[in-house]
Amino acid sequence: MNLTTNLLFAALTTAFGFAAGYEWQVKNITKLELEYEQQQSSNARATFQKLERDSSRVSAAVVNAGQRVRAIADDRGNAGNAAGGLRDTTAGVVRAIADNPAACPATAATLEVVFGECIGRYIEVAARADGHAIDTLMLQEAESK
Repeated sequence: MNLTTNLLFAALTTAFGFAAGYEWQVKNITKLELEYEQQQSSNARATFQKLERDSSRVSAAVVNAGQRVRAIADDRGNAGNAAGGLRDTTAGVVRAIADNPAACPATAATLEVVFGECIGRYIEVAARADGHAIDTLMLQEAESK
């Protein structure tokens, strides 16, 4: 009976040992699976937050681009109106010179003022064009990489 008892005790101890080892292994696997799921969830949140930031940057860039397009259209319209007015003024000056040659010095002085204003407007337009180029560069630099 002593041998049978020892064998039975050894079998039960082995069974309990395997059961305890299996339970420990299941707990560790479950813990690892939980950590993996938490990491995946964290990665998904970070990706979603980055997507939201990028989306808001794109939305702001679209709004700014629309404002620039409207400003350019306004400038184009103003330039067209100014060109039409300049054409009319020049045609009137040519008629006035033909009618009264003595008015040439006064006409030349007037044209100098008009062309000076044109140069000023061209400088403003060039500055705006530089500003648009700078905006383009800023958007390219702000673009998500």
